[in-house]
Amino acid sequence: MGAIIGTYLGLSGIPDKYKSGLDRTGAVFSNSGYTFNAAIAICESLARDAVRLRGGTIAPDGADELWTIPADAAQPLPLETWPGSGDDTPSVSISLHRDQAQWNKVTLVASASDGDGIASIHWFFGDLSYQSGSSLSHTYSAKGQYEIVAYATDGGGNTGWSSVTVSLHPGDLDRSGGVNIVDLNMVLIDWGKTGSFVDPRSDSDGSGTVDIIDLNTVLVDWGK
Repeated sequence: MGAIIGTYLGLSGIPDKYKSGLDRTGAVFSNSGYTFNAAIAICESLARDAVRLRGGTIAPDGADELWTIPADAAQPLPLETWPGSGDDTPSVSISLHRDQAQWNKVTLVASASDGDGIASIHWFFGDLSYQSGSSLSHTYSAKGQYEIVAYATDGGGNTGWSSVTVSLHPGDLDRSGGVNIVDLNMVLIDWGKTGSFVDPRSDSDGSGTVDIIDLNTVLVDWGK
């Protein structure tokens, strides 16, 4: 009940007589080291991350903020159905391709098969967004590691799924999934050049010249 009231009213909207005895900084939740204030801070931080991952904005920072989240066209979500037998579940595999021009863009293809045929395929990209289709491209708004899940629904309504994890960082110039000596060498080989690069990906910021900015891009993400 407290969670429902808190969701509708917010902590500031709950009368003081119901929260004056709350120990916000001393007592911790069971099986954790989190105080009430610490838990609230973590929830707020995660909510801010979620807004930004969806391409939203928070302005200005501080009191009286306005959180704006882009509206997406509604898409039906798959209804996960427990199969009657093991062979009723669709078989799903994923092919992932890193875009060579954009470090944050991926192309995905799902291959699914089932004796009842495949009715639909739904994707969940790990950044709070989803889309339908057997093949598509997706661009992320922030660097990081994401688990991508593809659900396939067969003609009988049974579902099967597969997942793949991708690590996306601007410093991963060769799109290998890790930032290492190979990426550093790409910058050094084209260092100081303006056009006519050995590998155009070494110009990570697209400025037309491989310089200290491109080197810093690799160093900031080093080892990730």
